[in-house]
Amino acid sequence: MPKMIVTPINLVTKYIRGNTLAARVDYKREREFFNSNTISPKWDDNKYNKACIGDIFGFVHNIENRIELFHITGILKATDRPGYWNLPEHKQRNVIILSKKITQKNWSDVTILLNKPNWKVVMGTTCISEKSLNQFTLDDNEPPPYNEDE
Repeated sequence: MPKMIVTPINLVTKYIRGNTLAARVDYKREREFFNSNTISPKWDDNKYNKACIGDIFGFVHNIENRIELFHITGILKATDRPGYWNLPEHKQRNVIILSKKITQKNWSDVTILLNKPNWKVVMGTTCISEKSLNQFTLDDNEPPPYNEDE
């Protein structure tokens, strides 16, 4: 059974710095490829390099209460990191290759399915164990997809 890797993204707060700013810049660069047929988006693994091909990856927008979901389709070594990824504390992390964006859901709905209803904020790239995913599906029927009008 696959795991899920999630990472926080903050596109709302005006004055950010450090890793949050670097993540925002990298996310904006990679989101151009979310629906590309030629270039796959990529991100870095968690600090333990736990991702496997077939796992689920999610960008969690904490403030907006939503998650964008992808499959992990490939893994490159840390030595293959793009030059513009320059956070020293991440240089040992593998590069994960993502599918096109599969769906977008309400984060609070996903935390209930993960049996973690009190998990409101993701801090840092985190691996969610297989046993927590037994109620989770990428099926768009349950829970309903994220609606920007809500």
